[in-house]
Amino acid sequence: MTAVAENRPRSRTILVVTALCLAAFGYGVFVLFTPDRFPMNFARGPVARPAPDLIVGPYPVEAELLRLKRMGVVEVLSLLDAASPVEGELVVRERNLVERLGMRFVNIPVPVGALLAGDGGWEARTAGHIRANPVSLRYLHCYLGRHRVKRVLDALNLPENPAG
Repeated sequence: MTAVAENRPRSRTILVVTALCLAAFGYGVFVLFTPDRFPMNFARGPVARPAPDLIVGPYPVEAELLRLKRMGVVEVLSLLDAASPVEGELVVRERNLVERLGMRFVNIPVPVGALLAGDGGWEARTAGHIRANPVSLRYLHCYLGRHRVKRVLDALNLPENPAG
C-alpha cells in the first residue's frame, strides 16, 4: 500500500505538468491568431507614416482598423500569405472587417519563406501597385509590420522610420 501512496503525488505532479504544458501550447496557438496579445505585442513593429499617403505597421486588429478608418485610410494593403494556415485565417478576418468598414482590401500574398529565399519579385509588384493606384491614404502591413513592410519601403525608396 505504501507504493500506491507514494505514486499518487508523482502522478499528480505529472498531471499538473501535463495540464500546464497543454495550456501553454493552447495559448501559443491562440496568440498566433491574435498578434496584438502578450507576448507577440512586444514583437510588433511600430506604426509609421513614411509618406503623406502611406501608413505602415503590423497586422491591424479591429480597434486599430477603426482608428485607421477615422484617420482617413481608404485602402488596406496586406502582405499576409492567404495560403498559410495562420495568416490565411487572419486574411479572411481582416478582409471582412475592412470591407464592413467601407475601405478597400488588397492582398498581395508574400510567403514568409520568400524573405529567406531572396525572391524579390513581390517587392516590385507591391511597389508597382502602390505607384499605379494612388489613394489619399493607404495602410500597408504584414504580420509584425517589420520584415516584409521594410522590404517594400526599400523598393519605394522610403525611410523605415521617418523623422517627425
